[in-house]
Amino acid sequence: MSLADTTKQALVQICVHVLLMAFEKEIAMQQSDAVVPNLQKPVSNIAWK
Repeated sequence: MSLADTTKQALVQICVHVLLMAFEKEIAMQQSDAVVPNLQKPVSNIAWK
């Protein structure tokens, strides 16, 4: 019984770890996507002037 419990805990920890890594990657990608329009804004403002 205890072996099954430790196995479940290990699987849960692995799943949480993988989800957190995927979540961090998603956040990093969204942040990099958000930076691009901010860099493009001044260029478009200069072009309009």
